[in-house]
Amino acid sequence: TGTSTYAVFVKENRGTVENCHVVNSTVSAPSGWAGGFAYNNYGGTIKNCSFSGSVTSGNNAGGIAASATSGAQFIQCRNDGDIIGKTTSASSGNYAGGILAQETNGVTISDCYNTGDITGYYAGGIVASRYSNVTTTVTNCHSYGATLTGTTTYPIANESITNCYYLADSETDSVSGTTAKTSNEFSDGTA
Repeated sequence: TGTSTYAVFVKENRGTVENCHVVNSTVSAPSGWAGGFAYNNYGGTIKNCSFSGSVTSGNNAGGIAASATSGAQFIQCRNDGDIIGKTTSASSGNYAGGILAQETNGVTISDCYNTGDITGYYAGGIVASRYSNVTTTVTNCHSYGATLTGTTTYPIANESITNCYYLADSETDSVSGTTAKTSNEFSDGTA
């Protein structure tokens, strides 16, 4: 538990972290930003890493990271934890995402998966940040079974999206690049 920024594995990732898994962990930052794995993926690569448990934050909260900067990559990451961020409107710090809460320009998220419930003013199955001037690429990602609660919700993200799927029973989405799939389609490998 921390008050400013908190994560289980690393505060700022500036290199490459692979094959690490945080299991049944509780991360809490009542007045700060919290990530299940890292506070900030600072232009680094997080690959084949996962989080399960819960992340609770008074600001931004992410299953893998609370924030990411230009050049950061999330590859084959998975969140199975419940993510709870700030639920009231503010100029910043009110994003909650299954993989990532908030990012700057030039972040890549590929082949990632979320099953956790997400709660925040802005809530995203994969990423929540909605800055119109940010270009983050989200490719081949799935959000299955996640309940999204917030003023503005995105089953995947509100970014540049390609070939991403979400559970049809939980949300409807008008963002290009996302496709609704049933639970049977997820089970039989169609998604």
